[in-house]
Amino acid sequence: MYYDSLDKHIKESKNGPERFYLITGDEILLSIDATDKLRAFCRNHEYTERISMVMDSNSPWDDVLNHLQSNSLFSEKKILEISVPTGKFGKKGGPTLAKLAEYIDTHKPDDICVILSIPKLDKKTQQTKWYVGIKSIATLIEIPNLKRQDLPAWARKLIKANNQTIEDEALMLLIDKIEGNIVAAQQEINKLALVAGKGANLTLETVRASVADSARYDIFQLTESILLGNVSRSLKILQGLKQEGSVIPQLLPMIAREIRILYKLVQAQVGGKSINSVLNELRIFSSFHQRYMQALSRLNLPKIMGLLQHATDIDQISKGYAVDGRLADSWLEMERLVFKAAGNGLL
Repeated sequence: MYYDSLDKHIKESKNGPERFYLITGDEILLSIDATDKLRAFCRNHEYTERISMVMDSNSPWDDVLNHLQSNSLFSEKKILEISVPTGKFGKKGGPTLAKLAEYIDTHKPDDICVILSIPKLDKKTQQTKWYVGIKSIATLIEIPNLKRQDLPAWARKLIKANNQTIEDEALMLLIDKIEGNIVAAQQEINKLALVAGKGANLTLETVRASVADSARYDIFQLTESILLGNVSRSLKILQGLKQEGSVIPQLLPMIAREIRILYKLVQAQVGGKSINSVLNELRIFSSFHQRYMQALSRLNLPKIMGLLQHATDIDQISKGYAVDGRLADSWLEMERLVFKAAGNGLL
């Protein structure tokens, strides 16, 4: 199914969640949203234990099957969330996931729901035996790459979900404002939901006023400052965003996206590929290339992996889960992440 059909699937699934979901696509915000919806779906059907794993080619893949077969003290139903944001599975990842899928298909356990989230894979990887095996038993959720022409319909759907309507001219102004970035779009739409209120018809004047009254700071200033290595400015912008009403789920995906890009770049660097060529493949404007070069001069692979894990931990903390070794305050952990990412990767 496509991402747009997920709400209908959840509403019509009278017997609860499927045993295995495969989310695949490159739009980070939509992938996170799909995972959040499935998690809430599971919670509503008494899946009370949650295990979240962020994996890559160097991760301890044996832990996946260990978590699958371990029983909690009270025999709780559990959600096993596995995210492979880099799309790099190494030698063990694919076979382990194949064994996981085979176990689910053979035993058909009623006490576990697996949610596997991965980027869109290249054609060669999609044809591997392990991926074909997973796809054959999983409920597939495809995340679309939203193009500019897709954004009006997508934005209108979000606005409708807020019990609001929007005039065509106002919608076009909003799309021009967010310049194709879906995180920025959601941020603006959430702001309009608060400003205009439930049941409002968003007019051109309403949207123009909201745009004119846009925040002093924005997430793009923050990510730019982080890449350039300006620690004090990065922390100042983060504090400003917090004071202006930004929340962790708005900011974290954008910071995590930059960390994932850095991961891809350092992997390419290790493999002898040109950084500029990889940036071009990722459709990063050439005027932005130097920012990533500066970040790579400070951050090596282990530090970048540490930042990625830190971002994942903050996501869990912001949802109310305790994480060993982290503070309970997600904003304080966010400050730590920004400090490390804009600095040398260490506290």
